[in-house]
Amino acid sequence: MKILMSLFALLILAGGPSVATADDCVQRMLSSREYQALKAKLPPLEPGTLPSLAQQTDPSKATAEEVRLVRSFHEKYVTPCRLEGLRSNNDPAVLAVLTESFAKSDASWLALVEGKITWGQYNKDVHALRTETRMRLLAISR
Repeated sequence: MKILMSLFALLILAGGPSVATADDCVQRMLSSREYQALKAKLPPLEPGTLPSLAQQTDPSKATAEEVRLVRSFHEKYVTPCRLEGLRSNNDPAVLAVLTESFAKSDASWLALVEGKITWGQYNKDVHALRTETRMRLLAISR
């Protein structure tokens, strides 16, 4: 989920948040206690990056502690950064893509924390969603 720096880069191209806002959000996420504890499991947040093959094939499910950290990370960092991006964009086409992307991302986060999918499946979902969202936003910006 959920889709962060690479999505922020596309949002900037589509008239979304400023580079400073996007950078601030990502830096807050990267320096968070939650991200530091989960960075081997979570997809990378840096621009243009996707989950590694090892992350996409991880057969483990989230432990109780990982679930607690994922929920905290989502609440403290992902949701506020998403809201910043949405508030700073008034293009209905972009907002539609983002809203749909966030809903798909949330469904994947929820499946992960409910133990319905593995970390590997979660990272595959992120990979596919980032690719799809990037293509849709690029098409709008043309």
